[in-house]
Amino acid sequence: MTIAITPRPACDDPLIMTDDDAVNAFADGRNIFVTRGLLRFTDSNQHLAFIVGHELAHNAMEHRDAKEQNMMVGALGGMLLDIGFLALGVNTGGAFIRDAGEAGARVYSVEFEQEADYVGLYFLARAGYELKGASDFWRLMAARNPRM
Repeated sequence: MTIAITPRPACDDPLIMTDDDAVNAFADGRNIFVTRGLLRFTDSNQHLAFIVGHELAHNAMEHRDAKEQNMMVGALGGMLLDIGFLALGVNTGGAFIRDAGEAGARVYSVEFEQEADYVGLYFLARAGYELKGASDFWRLMAARNPRM
């Protein structure tokens, strides 16, 4: 049996440029944001494609939603600690909620980045982009902005 499949465009995540000199890009689950500083840093369409593919993968894999869920679970645990200390007469000012929420948001952060790297390259390969030089580009990005 022969089956014909006709691909069709399915991505509708807008690419938005921000007026920021930082070398950065990010995704919010629906949009992809690229800073002016990043556009100055990239020296080819291929480099920009690596970035957009990576950020598109974050959206496609719903990393933002998972990060927010992890943050809520952490904050809930922190709230219980804050209430426990309040019952003992110690007002923490919500410190445990804040700190545990931030810790929760960082859960799986490295794994999310690794998955976005892999899935982003997959997207680019499927779109016909040359992947040669991707690892060199990401090393340049890491050297430019080690906290990313």
